[in-house]
Order: sequence, then structure tokens, then C-alpha cells
Amino acid sequence: MTLPWYLNPWAEVRRLREEIRRRELDYKGLHIAWREERRDGFRLAKENGELRRQIAEMERRPIPF
Repeated sequence: MTLPWYLNPWAEVRRLREEIRRRELDYKGLHIAWREERRDGFRLAKENGELRRQIAEMERRPIPF
């Protein structure tokens, strides 16, 4: 005899395990996205620093006429 889904405790256990697994994957996905965003921010800051250095160097050079 099979129990209906709402009376089967193992069906609820499987559903809860699946939900936990899905939430863990969501958390890992958010962690990876945050890490990539932070890495991109560092890369942009480095590029901006390099650009600022080049601009400062160009401003120090006299303009040839």
C-alpha cells in the first residue's frame, strides 16, 4: 500500500533535502558572483590608477608647438 504524498513522511524529507541543496547552491552562486564583482572592482581600480598616472605624466610634459 502506498500512502498519499501528504501522509508520506519520506516525501517531505526528500522535499526538504532538495530545498536545502537548492539553497546551498544559491548561496554558493551568490558567493561566486560577489567574488567576481570584487575582482572586477579591483581590476577597474588598477586600470583607473594606471590611467591617472598616464594623465599626470602627460600634464607634466610641455606641449610642443
